[in-house]
Formats: sequence, structure tokens, C-alpha cells
Amino acid sequence: MWKWILTFTLFFLSFVATSQIWDLQRCIDHALINNLDIQIGELQLHIANNNQKQSKLDRLPTLNLDANHNYNLGRAIDPFTNTFSNQSIQSNRFGMSSGMTLFNGFRINNNIKKQNLAYEIAGSSLEVVKNDVTLSIANAYLQVLFSIQQKEIALAQQIRTNAQLERSLQLYKAGVIDPSQLLSIEAQQAQDKVTLVNAENQIRSNYVRLKNLLQLPLQEVFSVIPPQQIKIELSNVENLNLIYQAAENQLPQVELAKKQTEQALIDIDLAKANLLPTLTSFYSLQTVYSQSNRSLNGFTSRFDSIGFVNSTNDAVLVQRSVGNYIQTPYANQLRNNLGQSIGFSLRIPIFNQLSNRNRLQNAKIQADIAKKNQASVKNNLKLSVAQSYNDYINAAATYQATLENQKAQEKNYDIIQKRFEAGIVNSLDLLLAKNSLETALSNTNRSKYDLLFKKLILDFYQGKSLKL
Repeated sequence: MWKWILTFTLFFLSFVATSQIWDLQRCIDHALINNLDIQIGELQLHIANNNQKQSKLDRLPTLNLDANHNYNLGRAIDPFTNTFSNQSIQSNRFGMSSGMTLFNGFRINNNIKKQNLAYEIAGSSLEVVKNDVTLSIANAYLQVLFSIQQKEIALAQQIRTNAQLERSLQLYKAGVIDPSQLLSIEAQQAQDKVTLVNAENQIRSNYVRLKNLLQLPLQEVFSVIPPQQIKIELSNVENLNLIYQAAENQLPQVELAKKQTEQALIDIDLAKANLLPTLTSFYSLQTVYSQSNRSLNGFTSRFDSIGFVNSTNDAVLVQRSVGNYIQTPYANQLRNNLGQSIGFSLRIPIFNQLSNRNRLQNAKIQADIAKKNQASVKNNLKLSVAQSYNDYINAAATYQATLENQKAQEKNYDIIQKRFEAGIVNSLDLLLAKNSLETALSNTNRSKYDLLFKKLILDFYQGKSLKL
């Protein structure tokens, strides 16, 4: 037995020396940074923060610049004369406008409150995700430890079977036992190999699950180290009411439901704002350039024919004065055409198919839903805490019972083994005692880790750090 323990210890230490060693806290810390769901929650929190900042900026006036260039072909309105023209005209328009909301039913202030709550809700939602990931990591970590312990039990079972087979060969050669007893032990030896293979496969599977939660590559050389001594405390647990009060005060889902209710109440005020007048102010500055904008630059004389003399066929000429026009310079047009406007706009809702009143009614219904959801969260939490508390009590009782059964099976196996060596009982009796012992060891191991996880859940509800 001690040889096997030494061999396994050396093997385990050599494996650990070439791999990364992670305890439970390191796993949790790594997951809180690298888990994809947590990263998504952090991005959503960043969006909520941007929306929060934007809601405060809505108090400021707007300022916009605009410019356009037009080339009109055929009949179109001349932007300079504002009349129809058949000429091709190029024009430019430049403008600046500003506006500011003076009153809109306190919609801006209420939206700021809503976005502040939205940011807090995103933060609480992120904490919920972190808690879920933490519990998942703790469960996966314990499953790895459990499977490692199961492998140790399988190895010990194999060692006992090998020792029994060696002793049975001696008894068989001495004619003490018949061949059937020897064959039954050999069959058990083969079964022990299968059990060991299954245990090793379970370790690999549990490691894969843990690596996946940690966002580690599957080929990562990775190992956990079982604690030197896992403390099993069967009585050091707070009463149910204290655990629930601690859970209600520190778990984010309670605060999340509360903030969602507050946000729903603000939505009622936002819906009421749609029934109130809206007053805004505006200011604009604009100028225009048109290719058709020309100015008179003197006159020139010219003679135009108005007919012919019948007798001589000479042209009859009339002298006319023709104006000379020059293009108004670009900068001059922009300066001369500069115009400003300032004013106020009032909008009073009269009738809009009752959509605003329906929005108000829906907002009130949503607020009632949020209140009921808040109460439901507290009720579900109370039920979860009570269930977890009862699970822990049952797990503690189960562990105590399996531990007592293990001790009894160990004593029974020692007695049967001594009787077998004395030739009082056959190998079948010894195999039955050994299998009963292995079952008891496995049940104790399973109940131990089940109890540990149940205790971690109670610690989680109380806001304690998860430690083994």
C-alpha cells in the first residue's frame, strides 16, 4: 500500500512540475477576465455608459453646418431671382442652423434618470453573469478533483486485486483453492482495468469542461492540485434566515429587479411627456451664390434692322442701347445674400389616434409587471436559499452515513482478507467484501464533493469567498 502511495505521489508531482498549476481562486480570477459572456456584459456596460453621457448632452443646443452645389438644366427656379429660368444655372447654398429644446414635458431630465438606471442595470446584469460563471467554475473544479480522487480509488482497487491474485496463486499451487476461484479473481483484475480506464477518461472530460469555461486551448497543459486537506464542517453553518438576509442584501439580481422597477416608473413620466406641449427655439444663418447673379456695367449702342425699303431694298436700321452685364463675384454674392432668422416653435398635441394615451397605459402596465417581477425575484431567491440550505443538510447527513459505511466496510474487508489467507473463506467472499469496500469508498468520495459544492453555494449566498 505504501509503495503504491509513493509511486502515485512521485508520478503526480512529475506531472504537475511540467504543467500549469491552478487553484480554485486562480481559475475564478482567470474566468472573470476571459469568459466571453462576461466580456459581452462589459461591452454592454460600455454602451450603457455612452448612452448615459449622451442623455446629459441632450440639454445642449444643436449646431449644424450645411452646403450644397446645384447644376440646373432646362427649366428651373433661379435661386437668385426665385423665378423660372430656361438657362443652365450653377448655384451654391451655405447655411448654419442651431436649435434648443426649451420645454418638452421634462422628457430630457427623465431620460437622464432612465439612462442612469440603465447603466446601473447593466452593471448589475454583469455581476449576475460573473456570479453564474463563478459557480460554474467552482462546480467544474470540484468535478475535476472528484474524478482525480475516483482514479486514486480505482488504482487502490487494482492494487488490492493484484495482491489478492498473487496470494490466490500461492493458495492454488498449494491446492487450497480450486481453479474457479482463481479465474474469478483474474476476471476482477480485468474489470479493475476497465474501471481505471473509465476513471482516466472522466478526468480528461472534466478537464475539457473546465478549460472550456476558462477559455483555454484544449491542448493547454493544465492541472489542478487537490488541497492538502479539505475541511468538512458539518455544523458551522448560519441559520436559514441569516443566509437569506445576506443573500438579499448582496446578490445583484435583487438590486437588478429593483432598478428595473424604478426604470419602469420613469417610463410612465416619459409617456406623460407626450401629452404636453413642446417648445423649441431655433436660429439659422444662410447665404447663396448663383451663376445668374449679374450686375450692369454700362451700355453699348448697336443698330438693329427693322425692315427694308421697297424701292431700294435698303435696310432700315434703328439704334438701340444694350446693357453690359458682368458676373457678380463669388465672395460678394455670399456677403450680399447673407440672411438670418430666429424664432420659436410650439407644438401642442391635440389628437394622434390616442397613441400617446395608449403608450401611457402600456407604461403603467409595464411598471406593474416590473413590481411583480421584483417580488418574484425575492420569492425565488428565498426558495433557492431554502432549497440550498436543505440540500446542504441532506448532503451533510449523506456524507456522515457514507463515511460510517466506509469504516464498516474497511473493517469487514480486513476480517475477510485474514479469513481468506487462513483458508476459512473462499475468493468469492473476498471479492464481494472488496467490491463493497470500493463502492463505499466511491460513495464517500462522491458525497464529500457534493457536500463541498453545497457548502460553496451557501458561502456564495452570504457573499463569502469560495475556498476549499
